[in-house]
Amino acid sequence: MKIAISSASDSIEGKVDQRFGRGAYFIIFDTETEAWEAIPNPGVQARGGAGVQAGQMVVNSGATVIISGGHYGPSAHSALEAGGVEMLSAGTISVKEAIAKFKAGELESGAIGADRHSR
Repeated sequence: MKIAISSASDSIEGKVDQRFGRGAYFIIFDTETEAWEAIPNPGVQARGGAGVQAGQMVVNSGATVIISGGHYGPSAHSALEAGGVEMLSAGTISVKEAIAKFKAGELESGAIGADRHSR
């Protein structure tokens, strides 16, 4: 299974980014092989629609789960839901810790953010 994690850096040692749509990178992690890759977030510099662009990238990556630090904006939530991607929140931990918590079933479902800056 492939999972995606919003990340502040291009390493699994870095922190989970609190912003889904404007996080710097997505770490795509394969739970079967433990292989991973860092993909720059196409929504980072978007004037608008960052959450939708990021959501589409996650769907296109083949990930069935996304982990972010904070809330998901309404448009991102809709795009991810339409793509069949489960949304989880990890808080302020490392990507590596988020992966371990995912495997242990310890992450909470991702909520829709009320304010547009929480994405």
